[in-house]
Amino acid sequence: MWEQLVTTKSFWAAVVAFRLWNSLFVRTSFNPDEYWQGPEVAHRLVFGYGHLTWEWQDDARLRGFAHPALYAGLYKLLEAMSLDSRWAVAYGPRLLQGLLSALNDYFLYKLAHTYFGPKSAKWALLCHIFSWFIFYVMVRPFSNSVETVCTTAALAYWPWKFIDGVDKKNDDAPVKPSNRTWALVFAALGVLFRPTNAVIWLYPGIVHFFQTRDRAGLIIGAVLPIALVTTVVMLCIDRLGYGEWTFVPFNFFKFNILEDSKKDLGRTIMWALFVYSNAPHKEFRFVLPLLPPAFVYAGYCLRNLARNLYVQFRERTQWNLLRLALFAVVVQNVVTAYYLSRVHQRAPVEVMDFLSDRIEENPEVTIHFWTSCHATPYYSYLHRNVSMWFPDCSPV
Repeated sequence: MWEQLVTTKSFWAAVVAFRLWNSLFVRTSFNPDEYWQGPEVAHRLVFGYGHLTWEWQDDARLRGFAHPALYAGLYKLLEAMSLDSRWAVAYGPRLLQGLLSALNDYFLYKLAHTYFGPKSAKWALLCHIFSWFIFYVMVRPFSNSVETVCTTAALAYWPWKFIDGVDKKNDDAPVKPSNRTWALVFAALGVLFRPTNAVIWLYPGIVHFFQTRDRAGLIIGAVLPIALVTTVVMLCIDRLGYGEWTFVPFNFFKFNILEDSKKDLGRTIMWALFVYSNAPHKEFRFVLPLLPPAFVYAGYCLRNLARNLYVQFRERTQWNLLRLALFAVVVQNVVTAYYLSRVHQRAPVEVMDFLSDRIEENPEVTIHFWTSCHATPYYSYLHRNVSMWFPDCSPV
């Protein structure tokens, strides 16, 4: 029944509807970057006003414009259709990210189905949908969220093989051949939107290189062309954003490595955890791209646990206890998701709603934020060109 359900358009339409609702249900603030490094930059590009943090200034240029370009395209479309209301501008990026989050659900299921079969994929998708962290973070307009979609898609198409060269199989279904080109394209997109994503692909890339017989064909026929196109696209986007040719990854490397400032690195499960654990600068959202593959293994374990315990305890109370335990885990995640999405740190969003109402009454108002820097959303949330100020905390 489940295998038939997930092949229907109505099922995935329901997933899309759920993620769109998810994007609007979240009414709290998590990290300043969700506003200041994406929608705020896009708002300035399209509407001519918005604040650029120190990373975007000419003496730094540490951020690429590929990620803000997603929301700039959305804003431009809204403007062209005369739909650029305050609500549409404030919540449009969230809704767009909700669609991308639904796409991530699909690729998560595809990855689990390819690697462990349909029964494990069912459990993996349920883990993903009921995860409080995915619910809380994935619909926010972080570059990490877009990076996660690209990473999951690339992993879903990745040509997985064991070292001995035998395709991974299980008793549900053999793994189908993966499309290496699509895997590399999605991996390249992940790097385009967040250059540190390249570190994730070092381990699987090296393994695949040594497992491939036609290594020259892999490099010359696939890796180099895709890498070249991605680099050219990145250079052109940043040329439009900065007004001159800029190679952002070098600036990032120079600032974080050569100049001995904080480092950001990443990778696939164990490889990534090693790098993240040894990076001086850590944030929870940095591990977001690693959660989908982790849920794949969680789904595999739950599928085996459910099957074995059902066979062993289906005539006893232990089977009911297992179902009760799973229900308790779901409830715990739902309660946590609700609290973090609706209660914890809701003031930054609510104060901007309050200010938006006051601006409607008095458009000449001047606003000073006597808080830590970047404590609230800014012009991309108000969508009013009023005078605003906050304490500067730029390190350079």
